[in-house]
Amino acid sequence: MQIQVLTFRTCDVPAGRLDRYGAIVELAVEEFPGAVSARYIVGEDKHIAGGIIIWEDEQSLATFRHSEFYARLMLNPWLEDGNDRDFELDRGAAGTFANIVALPVAA
Repeated sequence: MQIQVLTFRTCDVPAGRLDRYGAIVELAVEEFPGAVSARYIVGEDKHIAGGIIIWEDEQSLATFRHSEFYARLMLNPWLEDGNDRDFELDRGAAGTFANIVALPVAA
C-alpha cells in the first residue's frame, strides 16, 4: 500500500469555500480505482491545505498522478506550492491508519 501526502499553500480563499472544495476533492479521489481512503485537511489558519490518500498499490497511485483530475488539482489557482510525496505502508499498519484518517476532524 502507498500513502500519498499532498500539501499546498492557499491563496486568499474564503474559509467556507476551501472547506467545500476539500469535501469535493475527497469524494472525487475516493472514486479512483485503488483508493482506500482520502482525507482533505485545511490548516487552522486556512493558509495551508492538503490531503492524505491511501492507495492499494503503486500502480493505482501512478494512475491517479497521470489523471486529468490530478493535473487540475495541482494547477488550481487557489492552491500554490503544491508538494506531493508518497511512502510505502505495510498492510498491517494500513488498516489502522485508514481508520484514523477517516475520522472526522474536530471543529
